Amino acid sequence: MKKTLLQWCAQTLGCEAHTLTVTPLSGDAGFRRYFRIQHASQSFIVADAPVEHIDNHAFVDIAQRLASAGVNVPSIVGVDFEQGFLIQQDFGDDLLLGLLNDSTVDEHYASALAMIVRMQGANCDGLPDYDADLLQREMALFPTWFVETLLGLSLDDNEQTLLNNVFQCLTVAAMQQPQAFVHRDFHSRNILLHKDELATIDFQDAVRGPITYDAVSLLKDCYIQWPCERVEQWLEDFHAALIDANIISDEADFAQTLRDFHAMGLQRHIKVLGIFARLSLRDGKHGYLLDLPMVIDYTLQAAALLANDYAILGEFKSWFEARLCPQIKQQEWSNGKR
Repeated sequence: MKKTLLQWCAQTLGCEAHTLTVTPLSGDAGFRRYFRIQHASQSFIVADAPVEHIDNHAFVDIAQRLASAGVNVPSIVGVDFEQGFLIQQDFGDDLLLGLLNDSTVDEHYASALAMIVRMQGANCDGLPDYDADLLQREMALFPTWFVETLLGLSLDDNEQTLLNNVFQCLTVAAMQQPQAFVHRDFHSRNILLHKDELATIDFQDAVRGPITYDAVSLLKDCYIQWPCERVEQWLEDFHAALIDANIISDEADFAQTLRDFHAMGLQRHIKVLGIFARLSLRDGKHGYLLDLPMVIDYTLQAAALLANDYAILGEFKSWFEARLCPQIKQQEWSNGKR
């Protein structure tokens, strides 16, 4: 921890710097660096967020919105917006990912899906929209970083046209969904168990967007996979909860929610393939390559499930299998073993 941050922490907490115990923590996929600081019997999480990349105003604003909606999020202890420093409540290290197994997942996912419903009741005024431009920019990472840079393949005009049509199809499908608060990174590494209650972190990129997005992040988690039948049952429970909360009409068709879920999932999987490739190639975070096989599986599953409703997605699946899969099988990371 740099000296200026340590001195600021001590001043904010009303103690001497030498009385603080500092432990670096593994960061997220972004630019933040995290530390756990302890003073006497108290423990806090400190974020060092470079102001040229990170806006702590957004984090504080979203934290307040979520807390007001009854969502369990860390309280803000102190913040220096000019230097990019922030101290928040320490929720511990019990990430949901390490708590999930066949006997616990139903209970934990029920709680997490209920949290999504509460989040969707949060105030969205002034939040960015998950609009066509953002959806398209996200998917554009796929040809640039995954196909061309990671796999080393060049796309011809016909292939680029195919991808453009796929991206347009998924963009329209996303924007036609009911819109509400979207956490945007709601998965098992951003959910913790704190005092027998689930809490969420890393919500600063929240937007107003499609109601299935956070459910996709949770139920099609990039770090743990469940059988399709269980995913569909959890989604059906989520659909019923949305009706009970008056977020969607009681006449809403579950079959449409399921299609929306898979279409939103495909958009997210395509984006994540590009992001994980970029994290390795640009940022040196090579561990994300080992998570690619699961995301590839999700991608092909979703495209297959949607092929009868959207012919272009059937074409995308065929192209992916014929053009990309042979090259993928040659990659060291293709078996996903750590």
